[in-house]
Amino acid sequence: MKDVFEGISVAGSHGKTTTSAMIATILKENKQDPTFLIGTGDIPSLGSSGHFGKGKYFVAEADEYATEPKYDKTPKFLWQHPQIGVITNIEFDHPDLYSSMEQLREAFLNFAKKHQVIGSSGSRYR
Repeated sequence: MKDVFEGISVAGSHGKTTTSAMIATILKENKQDPTFLIGTGDIPSLGSSGHFGKGKYFVAEADEYATEPKYDKTPKFLWQHPQIGVITNIEFDHPDLYSSMEQLREAFLNFAKKHQVIGSSGSRYR
């Protein structure tokens, strides 16, 4: 699948759903027919929270929570392999999984190391 699509994964403590929906809407409005998977039930501009498009882009939320909290603490976003990662922000969250802000930052750093990342300021990181 990663050879078929140009993936765009959106991570962050807040704003993943909104940012993912905005990116997918911009692509849709520009006739790109993106595939998208967004973690909410209602996105008026898109008609649904998921769509298998014919275009080259795949937009997905990238969650920092554990794959399975009891047995596999790997952050879910590390299973994604997009060409572009967007990080909206990082704020201490999920104290049941991350014991400190530093541990959470490390998870986001591991996400960022895998691909080109665009921060909320628009800066690009590699």
